[in-house]
Parts: sequence; C-alpha cells; structure tokens
Amino acid sequence: HLAVSRGSKIFAEGARNAPIILTSPFELPGSTQPPQSKDIGGFVISGKAPANCNPNCTAEWDPTNKYGGTDAADNSGVVRYMQVRYAGYIFTTNRELNSFTFNAVGTGTTLEYLQSYRGGDDGVEFFGGTANVRNFVDSCGGDDSIDWDEGYSGKMQFALVNQRGCDGQDHGFESANSPTNFDATPRARPSIANVTLRGGGGGSRDAFNLKEGTGGNFWNVIATGFTRACIGIEGVPTQTASGPTTALTGVLTLQNSVIDCTTNFRTGTGVTAGYAQAWFEAQPGNSVASLA
Repeated sequence: HLAVSRGSKIFAEGARNAPIILTSPFELPGSTQPPQSKDIGGFVISGKAPANCNPNCTAEWDPTNKYGGTDAADNSGVVRYMQVRYAGYIFTTNRELNSFTFNAVGTGTTLEYLQSYRGGDDGVEFFGGTANVRNFVDSCGGDDSIDWDEGYSGKMQFALVNQRGCDGQDHGFESANSPTNFDATPRARPSIANVTLRGGGGGSRDAFNLKEGTGGNFWNVIATGFTRACIGIEGVPTQTASGPTTALTGVLTLQNSVIDCTTNFRTGTGVTAGYAQAWFEAQPGNSVASLA
C-alpha cells in the first residue's frame, strides 16, 4: 500500500494514455497465478481538513495513522490518472484498506481521473474532509463503491459504478454521518452530480444506502439493477435531518434522477413507512423508468 501522511504531499500525475497503476504483483509479466482482489493494500491520503471525529481521528487500518484538523483548504498534492487494482488486503480482522481512502483530505488537493478495479473493499471511502473528486470509476468493487463517514462534505462530479456480473458488491453509495454520534458536526453533506450506478452483482444491495444521520445533495444520478432497492433510508436521525417530505430541509436531497430496480424503495428501521418513496417523489425531476 501507499499512504501519504497528514502534513505531507504527493504529486502523482499520470496521463490519459499512461496512467499510474498500483496493482497486484500477479498481474505483472511472468506471474504463475492470476491476480485476485486483496492482493495489495491500496492508496491512502490523510489530511488536515475538518472531520467530526476531531481531535482524535485514527485510521481504521492503522491506529498510528492520524488525520483531521481545521483547514478545509488543506493541500495534500495532486493525484491524476491513477488506477488501483486488486486492493483490499486484510492486515488483521476489521483492518483492511479500500482502493482509495481519503482521510480528512482538503479542497486544496487535486483528485481527478481515478479508477478502482476489482478491489476487495470499497472503491473509494471518505472519512471526513472536504476533498473534491472529478471523473471516478469503480469496476467490480468487493464492497461499497462510494462510501463516506465522519462528516465528509466535499464534491464529486462525473462517476461511473459498474457492479454488473461481479462477485461481492454491496451498495453504490453507502452514506453515513458518524458511526458513534449520528448528529455529530460537521454533518456529512457532500455534493454529488452526474453519476451512473449499475448494480447486478451477486451482492449488490442498494444503489443508495443513506443512514446514520447523513446529509448529501445529489443531482443527475442514474441507478439500476440493485438487488435490494434503489433507495434505502435508515434511522431516525437521517429522516430528521432530511425533514418532512412536504418541507425538506435541504440537508439530504436527490434531484433530476432516474431509478430502475426490482424494488425501488426501502424504508429502514426507525423511518416512517413510505418515507423513501415520498422523499424521492417530492423532489423535482425524479422518475422511475425502465433502463434495461
């Protein structure tokens, strides 16, 4: 794995026709066995941007890796045109890496043209921070494709998730505010636009699993093929932060989006029956359509 510590910078600038590739040794010429997910760790940046675990933010994969601070514009460098393949190595139980892990990374960091391929854990996970990502692809991830926690409030634009015909997979988006205090501040509220989510793997559950008090503002999302539901909303704090469907607070929104799953809506524990569907239908430009 490659980890960039808090206060350090990396300048990893690949090119469209010559991306930087972090991959399994078994993908190299002369290998006697095929590469598998979890062959390698992954790629990590830890920064000094805000997170709702401050001041004691500790990476789940390495308790000596600290992150978080007060500088929303923190600059950890440039990562452009990079692929991470066959990541997700398990160090010990419950200590494994995503393909891309961004811990409290700030807006001063450039993150563009990133691809996760056949990772064993999430494609990308944000633990707090304000990082902005443009042009992200997750192909056959082993867990969630795009995950956030601990108050992430950055932006993501132009993303493609393909779980069709893959092993593993969980959610397209798994979105939480905090696992220990669902109303912790700053509340997770990223801005996400122009995303296509294609489920259909053996374990691809929800396109959106919105839980643990998360916020988030989504625009222009297409979601299809997820086996449990297209949209799942869980927990009283999540519904409360979002507000009644007749007067949404703006903390959690989805607009101008199209969904197509066998079950389109799932209301989780503690959420008013029918809330997920009413929430979706209350917002402009949303529709259910056949995308097969």
